[in-house]
Parts: sequence; structure tokens; C-alpha cells
Amino acid sequence: MNHVEKLTKKAVQKFTNERVSVHSELESNLGLDSLDTIELLMELEHQLNIQIPDNYLHERLGSDWKKATVQQWIEAVSEKHYQ
Repeated sequence: MNHVEKLTKKAVQKFTNERVSVHSELESNLGLDSLDTIELLMELEHQLNIQIPDNYLHERLGSDWKKATVQQWIEAVSEKHYQ
């Protein structure tokens, strides 16, 4: 497990009592809402000292970020982090 994957899973876990796996969808499996996903984004930006524009997430995750899986978030954040 790489650094970004660990941080992403840890950040997601702050918003749910459910077990977080890479296959979990933020909304349907973990119960995150729109506000939670925005806070998750801000947390990851802070932890990794990066900026992730909204349009980038729309391109990578689709227009409804909360329906994305943890793995999709890890991939999107990793791509931005290692640019």
C-alpha cells in the first residue's frame, strides 16, 4: 500500500463507521454525503499539500463524486500528487 492509498483510506475512515475497502462506494457503502466528499477533498489536499481542481475530479470521477469508489479516489489523488 502506497502513501497516497494509506492517507486516502485514513481520510475516508474519518467520515464513516463502516469498514473502508478500495471497492467501497463513498455514498452507497460508506454513507458519505456531498458535504463529506468536499471535506474529504479538502483533507486530502491539506495532507498531501496539493490542489485538486473541481474540474479535474469531474473528469476523473464523473459529475457525482460521492458515487465513486475509494479506489477511484486513490487513483485520482495519486495522479495529481505525483504530477
